[in-house]
Order: sequence, then C-alpha cells, then structure tokens
Amino acid sequence: MGCFTVEILWAGFLRLDLAFFTQAAWKLVHGSQYVSLVGINYFGDHAYFLTYWVLPVFYFFQSPLTLLFLKLAAFIVAGYLLYGYARDKLEGGTALLILVLYFLFPANIFGLIYEFNPEAFAPPILFLVFLSLRDRRWPDFILWLAILMLIKENMCLVAFMFAAYGACVAAPKDRRVLICFSLFVLLLFFFLSFTFVPFFRNLNQHSFTVRYPRLGNSTLDIILSPILRPGEVLSLFCLSGKFIYELFDVLLILALISPLALLFMAPLLLQHCLSAHPPEHTIFYHYGPTMIPFIFVALVHTLFKFRKCLPAPVLSRTIVGVLLYGMLTLSLKPLWPEFKARWNLGYLRGAAKEWQMIESIPKDAGVLASFRFLAPLATRAQLYSFHMIYDDAYQNPQKMRRSELYTGKTFHLPASVDFCLIDFNDVWYQARLKQNPRAVQERQQKLLDDFEPLRKENRTVLYKRKHPKN
Repeated sequence: MGCFTVEILWAGFLRLDLAFFTQAAWKLVHGSQYVSLVGINYFGDHAYFLTYWVLPVFYFFQSPLTLLFLKLAAFIVAGYLLYGYARDKLEGGTALLILVLYFLFPANIFGLIYEFNPEAFAPPILFLVFLSLRDRRWPDFILWLAILMLIKENMCLVAFMFAAYGACVAAPKDRRVLICFSLFVLLLFFFLSFTFVPFFRNLNQHSFTVRYPRLGNSTLDIILSPILRPGEVLSLFCLSGKFIYELFDVLLILALISPLALLFMAPLLLQHCLSAHPPEHTIFYHYGPTMIPFIFVALVHTLFKFRKCLPAPVLSRTIVGVLLYGMLTLSLKPLWPEFKARWNLGYLRGAAKEWQMIESIPKDAGVLASFRFLAPLATRAQLYSFHMIYDDAYQNPQKMRRSELYTGKTFHLPASVDFCLIDFNDVWYQARLKQNPRAVQERQQKLLDDFEPLRKENRTVLYKRKHPKN
C-alpha cells in the first residue's frame, strides 16, 4: 500500500466495523467463518449472505479499501437509479436536482463517512424494487426482494411489506405467487432470527435483543411488542422525534404527503426508534442511508401529485431547488463540525511514521491493536482489539451479558499474539479510563507485563512479546 492508501485510512475510516468486515471477507476467502477480532462466527452477528457476492472482487483486491470502493459504487448506482425513477415520473431537470439533493443529503454523507456495513448495498437494490413495483414486473420484483434479504435478516421484514402490498395490487394470476412469497419471506425472517443467527453464536436467542430491554427478554417479545405493549412502543417512538426530524431533514413534510413509500420502511424505522442503542438514534452512522431511498421515492410521488394539479415543470424544479438551498444552509452548514470530527483529519499528522509501525509487523503475526489500526491490519488470521482487554463488556461477567457481542466468556489474549500496537490517546480508551481507572490500568498492566516496547510515536507504542511462542 502506498501513501495514498495511508492517507485514506487515516482520514476517517478507522474503526471496528471496517476491520470486522474486512477480516470476515478475508477469512471467508480463506475458508473460515470465525472472526477473531470480536471472537464470533461471522453469521452469529447477522445473516450477511450478500458478503459471498463481494468475495470474487475481494479475492483479487484483499484490502479494506475494496469494501470502501464497493460501498461508494453502490451509492453512485443508487443515485443513478433514483434519477431514472424521478425522470420517468417528472422530467430531466427536476430529476437532476433530486439527484444532487440525494448526493448531498446529510444522512447519506454521514453514511459514507462511517466506514462500512453490508447495508451500504441496500439503497440500489431498494430502488430496483421500487422500479419493478411501479412497472408491475413481478418476476423482477421477487428477484430484487430475494437479493435484498441477503443483506441482513431485518430486510426480510421490509421484503414482507413490499410483497404483501404487491399481492394486494397484482392481477389475480400473480396474486397467488406473491402471497406465497410473502409467507415464505416471513418464515425466513423467523428462521434466521430465532434459529440461524443464534446457532452460530451458540446462544438461545438473537444477541441483539439486548438493545430492546424495555420491550421484553426474548426475540418474540420484541417482535410482538407493537401488539402486546402498544403504549410502550408509542412512547419510545415519540422519544425519537429528533432522530426522525434529522433523518427526513427538509423532506419531512413533502415525504409525509405520500406515505405509501414510507410504509415499506416501517420495520426499519421501528427497529431504530425502539432501540436503546444510542447510535441507532442518530444519522451519524450507517443506518440512515438504508432508509433514505424510501424518503426520496415519497418525495418523487409527492411532486408527481403536484404535477398533476399544476403541470408546469418549473414548479417541481422550484420546489426541489428551495429544498436544496434550505438543506445547504439550514442542515449541512450547522453539521460541518460533525463532518470534520467524524472524518478524523487530525489523524493525518504522524500517519506516515505510524504506518511504518504497521508495515514492520509480519503479515502472518497475531496482533492486538487500538481501533484506528485495526482496518489496515485486518487481512490476517489473528487480530484482536485492545478494547477487549480493558472494556467491561469483555471482562466483567455481569456487563458482558448486556453486550450484543456477548460470547459467554471473558476475553483472554492468546499466547500466539506477538505484537501490540496501542494508541493511548484513543477516545474510547480515555473514556473507559476515566470511568473506571483502577480496573482499566490493572488490565492494561497485566497485558503489557508480557510485552516490551519496540517503537514509539507520540502516544502510540508498538510492543513485541518478550517470549514469543515458538
């Protein structure tokens, strides 16, 4: 990797998720599903079947940048499909303005900044679903829904919403097929959530149930909560008003005028609004771009309704132009500090010397590293995160059970790990050190007793095990 790669990696895509999916892809290419970084089987996290479609590309370009480029390509393709959808219903000038609005939409920009998740492939597939639904091309409709479900098990509920609606509007000869498909989709969701994913984690239920403590103690309780606990669900949904406003941004009112497209998004919106996991309540992560296609399709439908009343194309262009201007001035400008903070440009200072530390570690060596070094080290069999040493979620038996990465046992660094690359200025480390200084320092010291420093750059230190395993 050259200097360009170093700058890209240090410029913002240096967190756990990119490393997790990079190592998972690397392991799958090499015939294993076990991801040492978090100590679980890859499919014990979610049903990420679409990853197998990425492997042919990753086989030839085994780098975290491969995932980032694929993510960017998916975003561009989604924009192209949105442009085609809008142009067919409106006209070219308005469609182009909608495309610009889509590319600059705050939730989409933050989704691009936030490293990688397979949900990055959802937007283009969703637009293809909408296109096939609009044209009543039912074989294509079923095909794209089937591909959508390969992303993650929660997409099965989205597919069910689409398939159920399709069954309602299809001709009688197609209705039976769509009804059967919708039932299959629902059964698949239950199988993946209740059996498949828990099996690969060796747990009795889906590990992500810990994100919904107010809705029950089991996957079934959570799924049925809108029926069993409607008051609780409504109160949690109302508490998410700020997140909904940030997600819809300037399109909130116009999108609500055409609620049908938003109805298909309901499972995803409920998933985030009812969760107790703070990142699911902001637009600063990868969750937003998965829901943005529904909002923009609703916008197109609303403008089409206006077009039927006032056919002049200039009206649609004016509305979208005002929306674009409002977003630039009222949304993007105030969010600029968040963009800079999450892009992590400060890490460019000293990046070259720190990259030399990374390059000095043998390619086949086991490594323990801080968050921002995980991605460039991910193409190896043994990689572990430093936070698994000091964080209670991996060391305290009581707190471990409340983590979605729960494995049933405390983490112990294998003796085969010979190198540690630690940034003592890491924000997460500093936060945990402030919360529980004694425990963090004790765990850190116990680790470093077996290592000796090789190189140091500011507060970043490369260690090597004193007595490496022969």
